[in-house]
Amino acid sequence: HMLQKAGYKMLKPGHLIESIKILKISQVLDQNFPVEEFLETRRPFHFIKIKGHLDLTKDIKIVKIIRQKINDDNPNMIDANLGWNLDNAIRHINKLHDIGVNFVEEPLMQRSWSALKILKQKTQLPLMLDESICNIEDLKVAIAEKCCDLINVRIAKCGGIFNSLNLIRQARDNGLK
Repeated sequence: HMLQKAGYKMLKPGHLIESIKILKISQVLDQNFPVEEFLETRRPFHFIKIKGHLDLTKDIKIVKIIRQKINDDNPNMIDANLGWNLDNAIRHINKLHDIGVNFVEEPLMQRSWSALKILKQKTQLPLMLDESICNIEDLKVAIAEKCCDLINVRIAKCGGIFNSLNLIRQARDNGLK
């Protein structure tokens, strides 16, 4: 019943799903993994998450290599892992936008709402929050501050399946992905 209250349809046993959305697996390029080896050994690519660097030139080089080797239709993102300050983030994100990055995850320190709001206003790439969104109160602040476009919901981080489903429903109801 909790799933139904969260807006999810329950299937009866034995019934087939008319259309199934295929969950495409993302591939994560860690900072210590050579990009060429990654491209050779981690296929197929549906979505690439690149662990960001403090050195923007490294991120640019990696994204350019990836874009040259695989289809531009495969989305990619940079996960800054809370590692940039506001000035660096503005500079990084604007340059990453120019070379085809699709969005950036958690660029600033966790729950730095006012700085995230400024960052959102001064950059063009969508921002995803992960570590900053652990509960409904975090989500409400992020929505009120208009400081993100997407959230990453992980069941363990967010307090279980029902809390996670509630976060997803609330995010969608407020235009977030």
